[in-house]
Amino acid sequence: MTLADVFSQAKKPSLENGDRMSRGEFERRYHLMPNLKKAELIEGVVYVPSPVRIMSHGQPHATMITIVGNLCNGNASSDVGG
Repeated sequence: MTLADVFSQAKKPSLENGDRMSRGEFERRYHLMPNLKKAELIEGVVYVPSPVRIMSHGQPHATMITIVGNLCNGNASSDVGG
């Protein structure tokens, strides 16, 4: 990241959890942040969820699914989803 990128980012208004603003201002800022996956404006207050991290959520989830899948594969009486 170059110094110009840092200054460019600093000039752009962002959406932070707990900010208070109008719907128009929220939508303007939301459209300026293409990397933001989800943000909500509820009664004038901005809510931005924490990002899910691969090592604390995705990897353990994949490991658990693999273990359960292998257990079900080896047990004829297992029925996934019913």
